[in-house]
Amino acid sequence: MSNRPRRADPSKSDPELLTRTSWVNAELAYRQVKRGRADGNTCALWLRLYLQRYLYSIGCLLQLHCGKVTFLGLLLLSLCCVGLKTGHLETNVDELWVEEGGRLERELDYVRNTVGEGSGTSYELIIQTPKKGLSLLSVESLTLHYQAVLAATKVKVIIDGLEWGFREICYTADFPITESNLVDLILEGILPCVIVTPVDCFWEGSRLLGPDHPVATGGVADIPKYISWENLDPQSILRKLEEANNNNVPVDAMRDLFHRAGITSAYQEKPCLNPKDPDCPKTAPNFNGSVPDISGEFSKGCAGFAAKYMAWEQDLIFGGVKKNKTGHIVRVEAFQSILQLMADKDLFQYYEDDSKVASIEWTQDKARDVLEAFQRKFSQVVNNFGNESNKDNLYAFSYTSLMDIMRDFSSLSVTRVVLGYVLMFVYACVSLLRWNDAVNSQSGIGMAGVVLVSLSVAAGLGVCSVLGISFNASTTQIIPFFALGLGVDDMFLIAHTYYENAGHVPTPVSSSPVSEP
Repeated sequence: MSNRPRRADPSKSDPELLTRTSWVNAELAYRQVKRGRADGNTCALWLRLYLQRYLYSIGCLLQLHCGKVTFLGLLLLSLCCVGLKTGHLETNVDELWVEEGGRLERELDYVRNTVGEGSGTSYELIIQTPKKGLSLLSVESLTLHYQAVLAATKVKVIIDGLEWGFREICYTADFPITESNLVDLILEGILPCVIVTPVDCFWEGSRLLGPDHPVATGGVADIPKYISWENLDPQSILRKLEEANNNNVPVDAMRDLFHRAGITSAYQEKPCLNPKDPDCPKTAPNFNGSVPDISGEFSKGCAGFAAKYMAWEQDLIFGGVKKNKTGHIVRVEAFQSILQLMADKDLFQYYEDDSKVASIEWTQDKARDVLEAFQRKFSQVVNNFGNESNKDNLYAFSYTSLMDIMRDFSSLSVTRVVLGYVLMFVYACVSLLRWNDAVNSQSGIGMAGVVLVSLSVAAGLGVCSVLGISFNASTTQIIPFFALGLGVDDMFLIAHTYYENAGHVPTPVSSSPVSEP
């Protein structure tokens, strides 16, 4: 018999082999499975075997040149951080949410190339909701909405010494030119801004259209000497012009135009929200002083002065609508009014040859400044319109306010980020500190790990900047803290593993990286 001692059973000499076979030594586990002494996935063990050999060789190389590797790594990360200088913060909604190369982007490009950048209209929204979940079908709620819209139409801003009001920059309805200079002057004076609002169901909607100063007519053909949309009855004026037999006025053409547009008596036959108003017309259904039927009027539908073109869809002006079986509106949970403004290109072209801007250098950028200033003032006025003292909430929305929100939310708070990283630095130092075993304390590893994570995050963002990848709200508000959490978590795992295996990690000098079975 041979006196050579028997080789010990690997499973007994290495207890962890039974619980963490492939993690501890994939080569040993692979051989045991191949010999039929254990069960396991040979393909996975074979792959992990070569990964362990490869990572072990890299670890040995790093250990031999730890100083050089640390220096080069910190130098490379620092150089990547320099790329942050070229970072660009993207807050444009189109760039953030429109799919690159998608159909919507192609359509937007087509519009820009066809009509030009900055053409069209912009929309300012006024939204009203109840504070306690009640319906808005009351005179009080609708009156509050009317007052808020009226206040919005009175907003004025001053840019370079010039005053700009809503009626100077709004998108107006268009009428064809007639052969009568008098009619053209009157139409130009009362040309209304386009406002989509539930107030158009009532006579008070006429006050939103203005004009601020009644237009003089000269008293021709018994027409009122001064007219505004509060007292304007287009059909009555046509009849009086026809009775006057004034050949200079194309009555037939205007009657045909009014018929095609659905222009009748404008607001003169609509009920008044406040029938006690001295200006409430006698032709109003509730001129006798009765309270208007809000629900009934809304169920009929709301329209502007040109009913065939300005019949507002319920989804545009109402929210949370509930109807009974007969289609009668019994509940409305939100009102919405839309004020339309000219876009910057149209505003620039409209006043390009006007004497109003003769004293300044009028450009499309200056027109954009006017619109942005007005939209910010509009949002401020509506949002502060008695929200605390009234039973309903009022909210304003405009494209500029959205851009301001995106810009404010996307801006990086250096104080918050630095404070978060400092707190994590202190936490890592304290949690890994071993008070009774200072030699094996891991607090230094924790602090170094937090510093390395911080440099890695900054370097990654710097590389993105150099590659032309724009930053957004996610980049500035989420990624720094998300990456900190993931990086510090891995740092704790590395520190824990190092503490467990620091005493028996094989090195090229001491032993082989794998054990023979």
